[in-house]
Amino acid sequence: MSSTINQAAESLCAGCGEPVTGNFCSHCGERREHHIFSVFDLVHDLFHTLTHADGTIFRTLLTLLREPGLLTRAYFLGPRRRYLGPVQLFLICNVIFFIAQSAIGLSTFSSPFEVQMNMQSYSSYIKPVGQRFLAVAHTPQERSELIQKYDDHTEHLSKEIVIVLVPAFAALVGLTFLGTGRKYVEHLVFSLHFYSFFLIVVLAAVGAMFCVLPFLTRAHIAPNYIFELGSMAILISVSTIYLVPALRRYYELSWAQSVWRACALAFTLIPLIVFYRWVLFYATIWTL
Repeated sequence: MSSTINQAAESLCAGCGEPVTGNFCSHCGERREHHIFSVFDLVHDLFHTLTHADGTIFRTLLTLLREPGLLTRAYFLGPRRRYLGPVQLFLICNVIFFIAQSAIGLSTFSSPFEVQMNMQSYSSYIKPVGQRFLAVAHTPQERSELIQKYDDHTEHLSKEIVIVLVPAFAALVGLTFLGTGRKYVEHLVFSLHFYSFFLIVVLAAVGAMFCVLPFLTRAHIAPNYIFELGSMAILISVSTIYLVPALRRYYELSWAQSVWRACALAFTLIPLIVFYRWVLFYATIWTL
């Protein structure tokens, strides 16, 4: 009797209670047998998830890097199910970026308080706000603690509001298509895909410059200046190379139309980062 009961229980889906005849429920997709009895089972389950159920992640990342513009085209025209959605992809690339950035000890998008106050093109405009922020400190010790509190908070906040770059870039893309009838949502999805790629490129550019820095130091060349200049050159060059086929593939442009738009958009990337840091400064002050 008990064996009959066990067999009956095993034939019903644990998720929806419908009868199951194969390995998966035809009604909700729940796996019929999914038991983890050891660490090996746990590792096997993780490996299976990454390589099968969530193989979409790797397929999407490869498509992002190898076929610019195809993900945007697939999102609007299909097939969609083969790839992650644009927001999901951006969030995954964002997580990868900030984990790797923390590992190498570099802040690409955020800036410490002293850098914001003295080393940005807009520093003279934000100094009054920064001085009012420090006015509550009565001793050098309190001032140092307040600045450290700002730096810690801005580093954390930078991971959350980096997405403000996406709608701003989408608006710039839209400007190059004025009068064509294209909708903003198209440019927004295109921008989500582009910035997913851009985050990966930033990591590659920073890594390349870190490899070059020891040689610059031995050659008595100002490393900070070369680091900034080299990183910007890599970002603009690679972004231009990526944007040309991406624009051509999704928007169905000629090579000439794609090239001039790609060049124009690539040169807005650095001003957009400056704009982002400016927004980040005020967001940090207001949320402390």
